[in-house]
Amino acid sequence: MRNIAVALALLSGWVSAAGQTQRVIAPASTPQVLHAAELLAAATELAGATVTLAVAEPQRWSISGVPCPVSPESVGLLQRDAAHIEVYGADAAGVLYGALALLERAREPARRRRSGTAPVLLPEPVQETPAFRLRGHAMAVVSATSYDQPITRATAPWFYDMNYWLRELDLCRDCRFNALYIWSKHPFPYFLRLPSFPESQDLSDAQLDENIAMFKWITTEAEKRNVTIMFVIYNIFVSHSFAEAHEIPVANAFWSPLLVDYTQECVSQFVAQYPNVSLVICAGEALAERKPQWVSEVILPAVMRTGKRPPIVVRGWQMSARDVAEVILPVYDNLYTESKYNGELLTSPRYMEPANEVYIAHSPLHIVNMHLVSNLNPFRWFDPYFIRECMKFCHDKGARGLEVFPLEFWAWPHTMDRCEPGLVSLERDRLWYEAWGRYSWNPDRELNVEDVYWWERLGGDFGLTRDDASKLLSAMRHYSAVMPANNRFFSAHGGNGAAHTLGQTLPQLMHQSARHFTPERGETVRSFVARVAHGTPTVGEGPKEGARFMAAESAAAVRLFDEIMPRARANRDELERWRNDARAIHAFALHTYAKVEAAMETLMYRESGRLLHLREAEAALTRSVEAYRDLCRLTEPAYLAATGLRWYRHKPYSTVLSVDHWTDVLPRFERELADFRANLAVLENVNADPYERSVIAWRPETPSRLLLYDKDALLPDGLLEHGPWLMFELGFEQESQGYWWADGINLAAEVICDGSRERAYQESIQTIEWTPRLVSLSRWAGRRIALRLIVEPRGSHESEHILWGSARVLSGQLPRRLSMVAPPPTMEVVADLVRCVDQRRYRRGLVSPNGQMKPWGGWARVHAGTQWGGSDARPAIFMSTPYQPQVLGHAAFLEFDIQL
Repeated sequence: MRNIAVALALLSGWVSAAGQTQRVIAPASTPQVLHAAELLAAATELAGATVTLAVAEPQRWSISGVPCPVSPESVGLLQRDAAHIEVYGADAAGVLYGALALLERAREPARRRRSGTAPVLLPEPVQETPAFRLRGHAMAVVSATSYDQPITRATAPWFYDMNYWLRELDLCRDCRFNALYIWSKHPFPYFLRLPSFPESQDLSDAQLDENIAMFKWITTEAEKRNVTIMFVIYNIFVSHSFAEAHEIPVANAFWSPLLVDYTQECVSQFVAQYPNVSLVICAGEALAERKPQWVSEVILPAVMRTGKRPPIVVRGWQMSARDVAEVILPVYDNLYTESKYNGELLTSPRYMEPANEVYIAHSPLHIVNMHLVSNLNPFRWFDPYFIRECMKFCHDKGARGLEVFPLEFWAWPHTMDRCEPGLVSLERDRLWYEAWGRYSWNPDRELNVEDVYWWERLGGDFGLTRDDASKLLSAMRHYSAVMPANNRFFSAHGGNGAAHTLGQTLPQLMHQSARHFTPERGETVRSFVARVAHGTPTVGEGPKEGARFMAAESAAAVRLFDEIMPRARANRDELERWRNDARAIHAFALHTYAKVEAAMETLMYRESGRLLHLREAEAALTRSVEAYRDLCRLTEPAYLAATGLRWYRHKPYSTVLSVDHWTDVLPRFERELADFRANLAVLENVNADPYERSVIAWRPETPSRLLLYDKDALLPDGLLEHGPWLMFELGFEQESQGYWWADGINLAAEVICDGSRERAYQESIQTIEWTPRLVSLSRWAGRRIALRLIVEPRGSHESEHILWGSARVLSGQLPRRLSMVAPPPTMEVVADLVRCVDQRRYRRGLVSPNGQMKPWGGWARVHAGTQWGGSDARPAIFMSTPYQPQVLGHAAFLEFDIQL
């Protein structure tokens, strides 16, 4: 029998030290207060104490003469004597968090060692107010291949596991998360039966009944723990059955009375039927017009119709802060805005994407989104002081909300660990969630107190003394410094599809255009070498400093893990996985260090022409491959893949679908080394063909087979050996090609001359890596033509992306071997099409399938650049076909006026 009494008084009175009686209302029927009482009643650490729970009236009040805050979720604790403890909150959530605060103090090892059966846990009153109003983590009920995945036992069996949900919601409660962000696209058909639109039902009656019952149970349990379930929705989407019944697309670009009525019915029924639910609104990506008005005139009125005022979040994706401030904010008084923090990475605790500050200037409630953190996948990661600094920086800037993504989002709830049974994120990465929760509640905690907290936390997990727990925390921090540094110094981009721990090719490192997501000034590999070669002072941190830092930090981590591992007395399998991760990250750091040296030496050769630099580059590249072999040895038995987003064609080989593990990349890096050695041998051979030597000297980091092509292979049967010629190389865009939905592209080159139109070239492709094309324009020699490059989707529902690399019109004699990027001296450049795009000397447009012209738009884009390519850089024209539904299926074209 437990010696604890929990008093839940509807009306009770007490006397403060000032002698004044304070009326306190404690609504015993509130789910959060009842849950708090259950937790305290089960706590053996409080045996012998009487705990009183109370909710404050919304007015200024005090205990022991100390003013107590009344802002939402505020907490107060007071111990009158050894046997009487009072827990109060500004609201029911505050009472729950007060109970948690009391339990944490009762369970602290240092307090237990000093306490008796009725300890004095609170020598002075405790008051806490959360720094961030909305705090939570993201999870996925989408798959890695579709945001539009049905929610059924077949597609998401874990969703129906009550034990899983209790662990999940208890984690949220213990981390003081009051929001759970569930990413979907259009979840309503899976949890609602709409009387006004019976044709919208996608599921069978039995399946829908099961989903409704399950979700009611989830939201009821979430409410007890003060967790609002927030579905992330996109617009304008309808159920598949509704789309079929009304003969409209699932994704709709334009408003209609039918879509307005359907959407409002979904939203209002969802908010009304379930406790503690809300929405995160993404006004895109399908919606093509009046996005702010769709939120303010359709979605928000549907919420308000229910009489509830849940927190609503509007993502900044595809909407300006001005639109949100002027159109949406005045409509609803519990509205949050949201924007990404470090893009889709985690790189710096003191860098916030500029959009955040714009939103903060307009919105008093702004959420920072630690989105996808894809550079940390798939490894463990823990640095509580990095997280603390992030949260303190965000709070100082004016942010008041947090959405943090799991370390593995796309495979939720699982991680990519290769072990039996498999691991789930909320358990493997509990420290990750705890730290974000702890510092979103209070980022101003004293560092010496935090040291002790985390030492005891880690010591308890792994059976370590305080000294060893201190070393373990240091090891984790050293190890966790590596990937943020890698992306500050060497990241090519921050997209969610990148598998950053796979590494980069030599050309990708050489041609990195800028340093991303960092406030520190510094040099890329290319800019650093250029400054050194020209005697210009460098700025800030250099690439070698970054690579050296990564190697040193990871080496320190490995030493500490090796030291403490033999003395761990608990969870040794998991600690061994931590150590293996640290060793893998160290191998990655050594690989990167060597490859950065190779990139710098290769660029120095291009500046000076001295072969000594290429010899040094070859030695460094050899070391990088040796380190990568170690990385493969460590990751092959440990991980299924480098990321859960396994359908994506990842860097460093974004045009190859099968590359998603380090062992897939190793043969390509070995081939890269072999190609580099072959190029070096040509340059060292004074008897080699001068043109070939000049081409290789221009790009010694590029395989000669991607630089030089045999003339016979380029000339199909019947093609005459005289020009002029249209010459180009085809490639998919590195950052966004290769989507699972892409079903290929039709390409064409069309000549318009003297009122007639004829296709000189056409081809259908689906996957490609820098493939040369040679098109004869001899029929129009000496005449003025309009040359039109055309990109046409083959029926997919999304955009397609293509690169026309080194696109030129040339005349003259073809040599035996030909380079697209460096025309031979026997040929004359008639028109450099990439330069024409750079100089805006072109015409662009869209053509519908029936030939009708349309305005350019819908994510159809065109620009020129020199940093494109799956495994190399090319000066190239980038073209994409339309994304938005009203122009899907339209061909995009560029037209050039050329005198042949």
